Amino acid sequence: MNEKKRQAAYAMIEYIDNYYRENRHTPSLREIEAKLGFSRQSALRYLQELDREGVVKYDGKSIVTPYIEKLTYYTVRRVQIVGTIPCGTPTVEEQMHGEFVSIPSEWLGDGRYFILRASGDSMIEAGISDGDLVVIEQTDRAEYGQIVAALDENNGSTLKRLVYDKKRKRPVLHPENSSMKDICPDEIVVQGVAVKVIKDLP
Repeated sequence: MNEKKRQAAYAMIEYIDNYYRENRHTPSLREIEAKLGFSRQSALRYLQELDREGVVKYDGKSIVTPYIEKLTYYTVRRVQIVGTIPCGTPTVEEQMHGEFVSIPSEWLGDGRYFILRASGDSMIEAGISDGDLVVIEQTDRAEYGQIVAALDENNGSTLKRLVYDKKRKRPVLHPENSSMKDICPDEIVVQGVAVKVIKDLP
């Protein structure tokens, strides 16, 4: 790496550190490209070269600079944003991003966790708004009353409260929005249980 490229690479590290300080997760390659003006391919190449040199840790998804490592050592767990989940009618959602968010360890148990970005307004009365990050504990079991990430028989995904409908004598997915009706799929497959919500202040 020549001096010009090294300066660009270290400018990228500085941007990553500043971004992490403000957002508690690292930027995507697209955000690096937009901010610093060089291509995602160049950003990827710089990260790979800096990883080989031991300056940063980069595995193709997670970026860990010395600053980030110092902040996260022993105190947080890094949890991946794996996609968007509708807070509305179930739809098929693709996995995306690969960004990581640092979560205080005391928020989490010993299980496996992932993060979904909420989309829609069906859970607003439970404090979950459009764009919020919802921390999910991965499990296929849930108790009635818990908020779950679930699939229906058509592999449509949604975030709802799991309740038992005494009239129908069956479990249903209940929106926390008084203007919306329960969802009653023939089959409910629980993917995880919501444990925390991360949101920006207005």
